[in-house]
Amino acid sequence: MIKRNRLHQFALAIVFSLAVCLFVSLCSSSLAQPLPKIAFGEVLWVGRSGGDFVSNAVSLSDGGFLLYGESAGSTPDVSRTWAARTNAQGEAIWEFFEEAEGQYCIYQWAVELPDGRFALVEGLWPTGRLLFVTPEGELDGEIVLSDGTLLFFPIDDGFIAIGQDPSQMDVGGWPNFVQRLDATWSPLWQYAITLDHNEVWRYSALADDGIFLGGVRYDREMKHFALMVRKLDMDGNVVFSYAEEPVPGTRRAVWSIEQGYDGDIIVVGYASDEMDTQGKVFVLQMDRHGELIWQKQLMSDVTIQRLLTLGDSQYLIGTNTRLPHEPLRPWLLLIDEDANILAEGFPPEPFKVDSSMSGFLHAPDGSIYMYETMNNEAFCGIVLVRVDLPVIR
Repeated sequence: MIKRNRLHQFALAIVFSLAVCLFVSLCSSSLAQPLPKIAFGEVLWVGRSGGDFVSNAVSLSDGGFLLYGESAGSTPDVSRTWAARTNAQGEAIWEFFEEAEGQYCIYQWAVELPDGRFALVEGLWPTGRLLFVTPEGELDGEIVLSDGTLLFFPIDDGFIAIGQDPSQMDVGGWPNFVQRLDATWSPLWQYAITLDHNEVWRYSALADDGIFLGGVRYDREMKHFALMVRKLDMDGNVVFSYAEEPVPGTRRAVWSIEQGYDGDIIVVGYASDEMDTQGKVFVLQMDRHGELIWQKQLMSDVTIQRLLTLGDSQYLIGTNTRLPHEPLRPWLLLIDEDANILAEGFPPEPFKVDSSMSGFLHAPDGSIYMYETMNNEAFCGIVLVRVDLPVIR
């Protein structure tokens, strides 16, 4: 009887061990499953032969694109801005040039206006102009900008302008004022961002009810960085100001800000310490009052580029990564509102080797494109590819 009980206990032990092994095997296989893949469409080249410099591009309501930057002037002492409109296939419809003698100038920003015209910010540092161009590519008026104006955000009844006062050039070429303009381009208010040698405001984004500013504060030797986020309402009042204290040996900086869902703020940043060679990407979420909800580290050995808010509480992150024994290459990640990685994808050539992404473009049909600017002797323009996201249940 005792022998039979021992055999029975031995058999139960074997069954239990096999069950444990099966459970561990199933868990391991589940954890080892690869992430769903982000697919990509056909690569589209939009531009012209070399000789110019494209600083950026915007997608248009007809499916085409507007490229802008600078071109070689007629003489060495003349600068020339350049913009080009293309159709959805990347074929040129028109090109637009403006020359400025003795000054460095470049189109720094552009947007398609509701009336079909285009607004181009021409930087003639330390002043500039806002040029209006018809859909046919003809000049249709200009406005002399406040000194140092860098970009505009169109809003329902006017514009939000961001720029730098040239009198504060000694603290670097970073934005230090926010200005609201009405529909006739008349200033309604101006908010002066207090600058000193320990703060830099580099990133901005439009919210439903205001504007976000992102930057860093650092020590005198610029060895320690800490991130800052500030929000203004549409009347120029500070809604909140979030600032970390620099920690010796660490660097944390804002790379991109987006308005999330229910008024929350999503911030993607880059962190490193004295031992890091590549650094780490982190995501943090704040509520509409600037209170930190959570923050998570996403991955190491990458640098962040862009953040895009999608539907269904999802975000698309564009990064650069360097895999073992491989050159730098772009890498897209789809994450949810808790910063869990849902899918990934590596774009096809020419994005594959020694390249980085410039941003995302939205097409009128809802498609999303990633793109990068290319400026060399052979080609000047953008290279873009459609991003096809998997359906995540």
